[in-house]
Amino acid sequence: MGFILTVNDQHEAMLLHDVPLEFYPSWVEFSRDVRGIRIISVEGAEFSAGVLINLVAWQQLDGVDQVLLVLMKNQMPVEGYELPFINQNYDTGAQHVSG
Repeated sequence: MGFILTVNDQHEAMLLHDVPLEFYPSWVEFSRDVRGIRIISVEGAEFSAGVLINLVAWQQLDGVDQVLLVLMKNQMPVEGYELPFINQNYDTGAQHVSG
């Protein structure tokens, strides 16, 4: 399974995974510059969930502010965390000027 992100029409998100995390998660972040989902630990360490988001799904993520992170075993939920979901855009707006 790895990680699977689902979002419904009410902008409720769930991130399912089948391998236990080795840390306590603090929040989940979607970074538009790399189109990926990262889980941030309470210590500030980053873990790439390896979930790439296509451009069509970006609109659905705009309204998401919470995500349910659920560990699955044998297709059953074992553990879950309700976490903040943060949409990040690291575009600095800087432009290259040649002279």
